[in-house]
Amino acid sequence: MMRLKTHLQYERDFCNLMKEKCFHTERVAASGRRKYSVCDVILFSKTEVFMVEVKSTASDVFRVKGLHGVIEKSAEFNVVPLLAIYFKSRHSSQGRGRWVMKRLDKNVKEVCKNDRSDEI
Repeated sequence: MMRLKTHLQYERDFCNLMKEKCFHTERVAASGRRKYSVCDVILFSKTEVFMVEVKSTASDVFRVKGLHGVIEKSAEFNVVPLLAIYFKSRHSSQGRGRWVMKRLDKNVKEVCKNDRSDEI
C-alpha cells in the first residue's frame, strides 16, 4: 500500500527546494496546531523575508480562503506573505507534481495549476 505524503513532508520538500535556490528557511514547528500560529515556513532572502503558507491539492485549482491571518500578520511585521501550493499529479504519466508560488493579497481568490509562479 502506498503511503500518502503528510502536510509536514510537503513543508520539508518546500524548504529543500528553497535551500537549493539559495534561500534560508525555517520551518515553524506545530504551525497549524497552536492558537496563534500563522505560517508554516519563514523564508529569508538577502533582501526580503517571507511568511509562507504551504498547501497541497490534487485539484487543478486551489481556492484561497482562510489565509487572512497570514496577510494581516505579514503587514504588521513588514514581511511578504507567500502561498506555496503543490499541485499533485493525478497519474504517473503526468510526471511529478508542480509547485506554484504566489504573493498573497486580498485580491488573490484562486490559483491554477498552470499559473506562473511569482518572482521571489
